Amino acid sequence: MEMRYQLIEAIGSGGMAEVFSAIAHGPSGFQRRCVVKRVLPQLACSPAFVQMFVDEARISSLFCHPNIVQFYESGEEQGVCFLAMEHVLGRDLDAPRASGRRLNRAGQPSGDHRQTGPRSCAHVRMVGTRVRCA
Repeated sequence: MEMRYQLIEAIGSGGMAEVFSAIAHGPSGFQRRCVVKRVLPQLACSPAFVQMFVDEARISSLFCHPNIVQFYESGEEQGVCFLAMEHVLGRDLDAPRASGRRLNRAGQPSGDHRQTGPRSCAHVRMVGTRVRCA
């Protein structure tokens, strides 16, 4: 089974990897929206760093929980390691945190009067190295 990923747009970048919104293409025209996290090019030549990334993929594959994004696969494309994961649509919670606004237990900025409760808390998921609230 082989799946190819078409990178759509950059979502974010950190000290070790960059994260992209992507579309997975499979047999018979199958398509699925996903996120691809790949090692920064300048770190791809470090065996120790690549091993940490591979360990992250192995550990991620062990988790199955509604509050953790689903791990699809890991691989290597043109010498660069990547992880493919579930794409969770929602608001980026880094923005309110960076502006100094506090977040309530449902992951919403304080003062945001949307309804909260167990169902909305269940939609907070981790996406790569960011947290998203659907």
